[in-house]
Amino acid sequence: DKTLSLGRGGVENRSGTLLEAIDRWGAVKAGLTKADYLARAERAVRLASGHGTTAMRTHVDIDEASGLTALEAVLELRGKVANIMDLQIVALGQSG
Repeated sequence: DKTLSLGRGGVENRSGTLLEAIDRWGAVKAGLTKADYLARAERAVRLASGHGTTAMRTHVDIDEASGLTALEAVLELRGKVANIMDLQIVALGQSG
């Protein structure tokens, strides 16, 4: 759900710290759509596949801000790329 999102929404992590990155990501993800998650994740899978990767595991955030949007996108992608990639999905509960 975070792949290829650097600079998304004009938000920067100026301090370079993990805490700021988490805070900034929270501000960005609330406005992301399923189509956005799907497009970025598919691009990442195809890039990895082009380098010979045949299996990936992803940890998708599940929380109040984004709900199940990212998970739904990655589940759709898993079926779409099943012929080139074994995509393993872990739903990662965030924010309590």
